[in-house]
Amino acid sequence: MSAETPESKQPADSSSVGTTSSKKRIPKTPGEQYEPRIREFMAYFHDIPGKKYPKGHEFSADELAAITAEDICNFLNFKAFGTTNPDANAKVTGSRSCVLAFHKKAISHFLNRNNLSNPTRSHLVKELIERVADLEKGKTPRTPIVVREPAAVAAAAARVGTVSNNIQKLLRKWRQRGFLSE
Repeated sequence: MSAETPESKQPADSSSVGTTSSKKRIPKTPGEQYEPRIREFMAYFHDIPGKKYPKGHEFSADELAAITAEDICNFLNFKAFGTTNPDANAKVTGSRSCVLAFHKKAISHFLNRNNLSNPTRSHLVKELIERVADLEKGKTPRTPIVVREPAAVAAAAARVGTVSNNIQKLLRKWRQRGFLSE
């Protein structure tokens, strides 16, 4: 047998050092990374079970403008717990908090791109992801994020008498969208 020298172990082409194939992986742009997530969310949002929109599908600004923080919370609850209304003792059976945060980021990407208001910045979405993170760490879970009907929030605000600015803004927005009567 011939003895191998260090020079004989070197690859003939130095550009292939450390790669296993001749094709180089081209990194995906943020839009390419986020597109499958927005298609999955919009299929859930439009109540199309077990189906995703085709690759490259463009959602109109009107479709994206209809998204609310409650819709995003319901979707993330479904991804994490398998139900849109988990109880206080629910265990995380699906996606982890980092996956939920990535879904939130993907949805936000498409809303920002179209200069729409961004419901992913809602405290409801943030608290839901924090709750899932606490459950993963074994901490005592926070109370579940329950999406309330606009009429129930308005009735509760009327009982209390004084409400915070955030609740006033929310009620005003619901009245503008027609969820509540004047």
